[in-house]
Amino acid sequence: MEASVIVGYHNEAGLVQLLLESIDESIRNRIEVILVDDASEATYDYSYDGEIKLIRLKERRGIGHAFDVGVWHARADNIILCGGDIVFKDKLWLDYFLADLIHDDEAIICGKCLNLHEHAWDINDPGLVEGYGARIIPFVTSEDVPNSPEDFKSVFQTRWLAKPLGEDSVVEVPCVLGGCYAIKKKWYEYLRGFEGHLYWGTLEPYISIKNWMFGGSNKVDTRIEHGHWFINKGSRFTVERWHIVYNKILVAFVLGGDLTPELVDSIKMISGHDVAAEKALKDVEKIRELRDYVEAFKVKSLSQYIAWQNSLIYKQGKSQ
Repeated sequence: MEASVIVGYHNEAGLVQLLLESIDESIRNRIEVILVDDASEATYDYSYDGEIKLIRLKERRGIGHAFDVGVWHARADNIILCGGDIVFKDKLWLDYFLADLIHDDEAIICGKCLNLHEHAWDINDPGLVEGYGARIIPFVTSEDVPNSPEDFKSVFQTRWLAKPLGEDSVVEVPCVLGGCYAIKKKWYEYLRGFEGHLYWGTLEPYISIKNWMFGGSNKVDTRIEHGHWFINKGSRFTVERWHIVYNKILVAFVLGGDLTPELVDSIKMISGHDVAAEKALKDVEKIRELRDYVEAFKVKSLSQYIAWQNSLIYKQGKSQ
């Protein structure tokens, strides 16, 4: 077995079936598929001619926790994390991911993401909007968000990179994005994955910044293409505003270091902060423990990450 493909999802059974069908027969005997159902409201019988394991969680805790559970059960050294709304385009994605992990076993790698939606549903359509990873805006103001109030503030917003940050097929990016990521199991466990993440929001900034701070690299392999269904998310799972804010608080306290006070001040301006802060207080011991772990093992700071990201994008002349 060459890889464990872990699919985390909530109320996305039909899309998960499409994902399974997009895995070519030539790949199925090389992988195990672990489906982690994050407390979906209905069950589903999947059709898949290959090694598959289904784990049903009784309590919904979010995609990050589902990934953590899947990695714990994984038997392969190579991990492919997939959201339930992903479809693969070709037969070589596994080979490319595995080659990338051999070259760099302290990396998280994403592929070129193709935006699938109700008006562009054919993954072979040459006109699909493409994403090549992302950059992160640590401090967001009204200038970054159209039609927002003048005093608007937020943190850790992602912005797609519409073009690669370089000419090579595999290039470094500030943040992986797109719902499909490759990583070594050992490195995932060293990073402690998505521990602490709740429900939805700020998932990729959390793991990407932490990965970089621990000395790892975030990369996009432009040879890998997968579709991501950006359709009917509201009907598939409920996301409340405080869910998103909670994860911003988590990232600020765990990864913020000296910037934490400034980050928290910005988060206080976001709707849903009161509920999120109350939940964070209940989880304060866990958040402190995660922060202490990061402080003990990081080799770079968030301030250094911000400076590096800005320099990377500026040098490539690809600011999005």
